[in-house]
Amino acid sequence: MERGFSMIKEDQRGSVLSVEFLIVTIMVVILAFGAMDYWLIQVKAQHAEHIKNYYLDRMRVEGHLTATDEVGLLDRFEDAGFKRESVVLEGTVASLGAARVLRNVADPTTSEVALRVKVQPNTKPFLMGRLLRVDSEGEFEIVVAGRALSERVAE
Repeated sequence: MERGFSMIKEDQRGSVLSVEFLIVTIMVVILAFGAMDYWLIQVKAQHAEHIKNYYLDRMRVEGHLTATDEVGLLDRFEDAGFKRESVVLEGTVASLGAARVLRNVADPTTSEVALRVKVQPNTKPFLMGRLLRVDSEGEFEIVVAGRALSERVAE
C-alpha cells in the first residue's frame, strides 16, 4: 500500500531514526564531556591562583620568597595535583638570587615584589581544556602571576 509522496518506505524509517539518534547522542556526549573537562581545568587553575596568592602575601611580609616558603609552595602544588618537577618560579625569589625588597614610602614602585609560577597538572586535559593554554611543544601548563607592595621595613 502506497502512502502519498513519502520518500521513505515503511521498512526504512527505523534505520533513519536510529542514525539521527546516533548523531545527536554523539554530539551531546561530546559537549557534556567537553564542558566537564573545561570545568575541571578551571578548578585546577583557580587552585593554582589561590596557592600563588597565599605565598605572594607571605612575600609581602618577608620582602621576598624565602627558601622555607619556596619548599612550602612546592609541597602545596604537589598536594594539589601538580607535577613538582614542572614548577618554574620567577620573580623576587631568594633561591634565584633576589635581594629582599624593603618598603619605600617615598617611591612605592621600587617596593614591589613579584611572583610568577608555571606549573603542569598531573593529568593532561582533553580537547576543551587545552583551549586554555598549550605551549609550542604541546605541553599543557597553567601560569599564574602577581605583584604586591612589600611591607618589610629595615631592621
